Amino acid sequence: MKSCDEKKQYKNFREGNIELNKILQKILFSNLNTYWCKKHNCVHIGHNYRMKNETILKRQFNSIKNFVISSEEYFNPNELVGIEV
Repeated sequence: MKSCDEKKQYKNFREGNIELNKILQKILFSNLNTYWCKKHNCVHIGHNYRMKNETILKRQFNSIKNFVISSEEYFNPNELVGIEV
């Protein structure tokens, strides 16, 4: 386990969560989370070993659901006229 001295420091939760979301797009079912570090007065990304499996699954499901919704803005299956699937 990395000590927070070795972790990247983010100025605020917005910056940390942007980076966290990039990581979570590549890793399924992760307990990674952002947290405030009093020692460095910053936000780090780290594993939350107390995170329940239910929370991890809900977060993954919401991520997939949001991806599908955003993809529908660019892809309309009704435009596939004459193509058999």
